[in-house]
Amino acid sequence: MIQSFHLNKTAKIIDARGGDSRLVDHLLEAGFINITVLDISGKALENAQKRLGAKAMLVTWIICDITEFIPDTNYDMWHDRAAFHFLTTAEQTEKYVQTMRKHVLGYVVISTFFESEPPKCSGLDVKRYN
Repeated sequence: MIQSFHLNKTAKIIDARGGDSRLVDHLLEAGFINITVLDISGKALENAQKRLGAKAMLVTWIICDITEFIPDTNYDMWHDRAAFHFLTTAEQTEKYVQTMRKHVLGYVVISTFFESEPPKCSGLDVKRYN
């Protein structure tokens, strides 16, 4: 899907709550050079950095709760496969959406739990969507 956006290799991309996801590996392999991975878990980011080895130095790593994140730059693409559904109040969701509106110049890719999915993930409540 990301390739279908035809982004320049210098496009600023953020993987919100990317943790130990392998998306960063694929983005680096595809030649992207302005990648940020954000997660509340320093351990998850550390695991990704170890996996990437020297390539980890090419990535900006941010340890932060997504509901408290205030970007210091704008992004051409914002990817979120694992954060939005953990925002269970209208206030959290609105704050997140406003942050994206203010700091995304291009594409937003968000995955959520479908309404028939379990109401919890990793022991935490999730908001489900149809």
